[in-house]
Amino acid sequence: MPLYSYPDACRAGPPGDAFGISNPSCTKPIPALAASGLGIHFHDLRHTGNVLVAEAGANLRELMERMGHSTSHAALMYLHSTNERQHMLADAVAARVQSELRTTAEDA
Repeated sequence: MPLYSYPDACRAGPPGDAFGISNPSCTKPIPALAASGLGIHFHDLRHTGNVLVAEAGANLRELMERMGHSTSHAALMYLHSTNERQHMLADAVAARVQSELRTTAEDA
């Protein structure tokens, strides 16, 4: 079992499950939050938490394990592209290229 997991009842449902949830109770409001009128459900928190994990750098396999998914299809919905992330990736590639160019110049 993964170190960080969710109750088995709230893991992804079987293939073809319309909501990807094996237990409808996971879509009911959390009692402590229901009184606030915010309408927050367990699955909302699960989704937000996993989007944050993806933004922190988790790869697809790590997301699948964390959520108990056996296929990449369901886990892909947690991987969002943002301008900030695109800039971070471009900066990382630029830094790598600059490093390689310096190494090549030093070896010449």
